[in-house]
Amino acid sequence: NLLSLSNKRGPDHQQIFKIDGQLQLGFNRLSIRDLSDNGNQPYHSPNRLFDFVFNGEIYNCEALISKFKLDTTKFRSTSDTEVIAHLLEKTSIETIAKALNGMYAIAIYDRRLKTISLLRDFASIKPLFYGLHAGGIVFASQFNQVYKHPLIKSQLAVNPQSLKEYFAIGYMQAPNTIYKRIYQVDPGAIINYSVAEHKITAQNCVQYTYKKNCIAAETDTTSVMEGDKILNEVIQRQLISDVPTATFLSGGIDSPIITAIASKQKQDIESFTVKVADEAINESEIANHYAKHLGVKNSVAEFENPDVINLIDEHFKAYPEPFGDYSSLPTYQICKLASKKFKVMLSGDGGDELFWGYPRFYNTLNHANWFTLPRFTRKVVAYFQRKSGKEISYGIDSSSIGEWVLGQQSHNKLKVVDTFFKSTTSITKELKALYHYTGTSKSIELMQWLRWNEFYGHMQRVLIKVDRASMGNSLEVRVPLLDKESIEFAFSIAPDLNNENPKYVLKKLMQRYFPESLINKKKMGFTIDIETILKKHCKDDFYRLLKSDKIVGKEILNMQSIEEYVDAYFSNVHSNSWGIWIIYSYLKWSDIHH
Repeated sequence: NLLSLSNKRGPDHQQIFKIDGQLQLGFNRLSIRDLSDNGNQPYHSPNRLFDFVFNGEIYNCEALISKFKLDTTKFRSTSDTEVIAHLLEKTSIETIAKALNGMYAIAIYDRRLKTISLLRDFASIKPLFYGLHAGGIVFASQFNQVYKHPLIKSQLAVNPQSLKEYFAIGYMQAPNTIYKRIYQVDPGAIINYSVAEHKITAQNCVQYTYKKNCIAAETDTTSVMEGDKILNEVIQRQLISDVPTATFLSGGIDSPIITAIASKQKQDIESFTVKVADEAINESEIANHYAKHLGVKNSVAEFENPDVINLIDEHFKAYPEPFGDYSSLPTYQICKLASKKFKVMLSGDGGDELFWGYPRFYNTLNHANWFTLPRFTRKVVAYFQRKSGKEISYGIDSSSIGEWVLGQQSHNKLKVVDTFFKSTTSITKELKALYHYTGTSKSIELMQWLRWNEFYGHMQRVLIKVDRASMGNSLEVRVPLLDKESIEFAFSIAPDLNNENPKYVLKKLMQRYFPESLINKKKMGFTIDIETILKKHCKDDFYRLLKSDKIVGKEILNMQSIEEYVDAYFSNVHSNSWGIWIIYSYLKWSDIHH
């Protein structure tokens, strides 16, 4: 039963439907809205012409009911699943996809047309995989549910291009996976499959693009006011739940704003903070001050590195695809601790990506004019400027800004990864397109492109991390800053290039909810000592795995080169802990999930 592989994603009810003798739909339910059996899935439209399964949350149900004039007297539940069921009788699947606001993965079977439609939310908060074989299609929320299906398993072949990308960036970038003929639905896309014709068509329904200029600047007073108004409306919608709900609360900016607004909307809202031993990154005291100011009950959980070490294998079981971001370890533990008391959490993910919060945004911007010079000239001029004491990033040696940005996201450089393969392997055309930028100078357009690139690139890794860690503990994490309205607002404003104040709008919002004396000015981050974990606790396991016969793709990999790179790390020849963790994670995935 492949459905059992995802029972942590939905432990409250399990059901399988067989339809038309050629389709099987199965669903594991995590009950959040309408806890009765009326909310169980798979689900039918009232006229029984559509069957579907739906993972996630739809936040604009009331607006959809009004817009499409749905007759609520005919509803048999108060779940958002019910709204989708009635929409299917009213309008097209494409119209529904464009109208939905939420986080979702939906599979719909049309009994008349004999078609299956796969829909994924516009930020790809929720995962959706599918595999093709001679006899049909297999789709699921988890990668291993697809590649372990008997029809797919019999034809598995590693895609060298995608595997190369994994070893560089540490995750699988949609629409590809490391296997040929297994894919991810792109953010905001629909995949249509005709059963009769055994044919796939894809359409992009909700996609965000970057603009050379925007009407409003982030520093405009109206931008701050609009951002405040939108977030208040978004959080009010996202607090709808029939189970205990709380917020993650750090000492930063994003989650305190969300907690502040949520505390206005829901008087008994609680928050959850993690305390770490390292005072340099411990935000719990600051978070407690924020909670006290808001009058919010704050739970503080002690976080210790030894606890993480004991959870390593359990953590890897929650990641059914190769995933190499070591911050998944503390994220998993945080979710495990939070799930003991809550079932739904609001997080601040997306703020850094949408509001230019990372230092690399402005570092790239301030080096952009170098790319107006020929590459050779750049290198020569930069050489002499460095000799005179100026700090010039070596990223300007790249052939383009896009290549440099990809290099910043690659924790194993592509030239190093090349040695991991027996034959020369390029990256996929989709990744090339994501990091293709033709501009050559400091401009608003560059900052807009960088944000767009982060949204469809780096942020996807963050969302994978949080989704797998939370759902591995039967915990739902909602992301107000990635609500459709929040995203559209962010993409409507432009940075003030003279300001260079990261997250300007969110910082101004912070000042609306907290006194200046309370606000933490230092970006601390949350991390762990991955070098110690690797060298002290994982070394023996690492070398055991390197000799394993279970390594996926071993036939195309140069294992000697990989082992030499690992040896160099443990011998202190290089200190690329993140890059080594990516390799270790792949070996663990091969070992645990095969």
